[in-house]
Amino acid sequence: MIEDLTLELECKYCGYTDKVYVDEPDYNAWHNGEPIQDCFPHLTAGERELMLSGTCDTCWKKFFPYANEEEEEDE
Repeated sequence: MIEDLTLELECKYCGYTDKVYVDEPDYNAWHNGEPIQDCFPHLTAGERELMLSGTCDTCWKKFFPYANEEEEEDE
């Protein structure tokens, strides 16, 4: 996979920053309505959430502390 775009992402709540590397065609597909998990399966759920909402994984877990418990019960 050729990763030709570097996205510098920042959490709008705590200021955490991260860089993710993606292919431009995948990035364009996402912006044209393809589901993010289909376009970027190599990214973690936390990285994808930071792209979507500007919320890092740590803040997400603070805001929704029981979300992980529900996911574990479904497995």
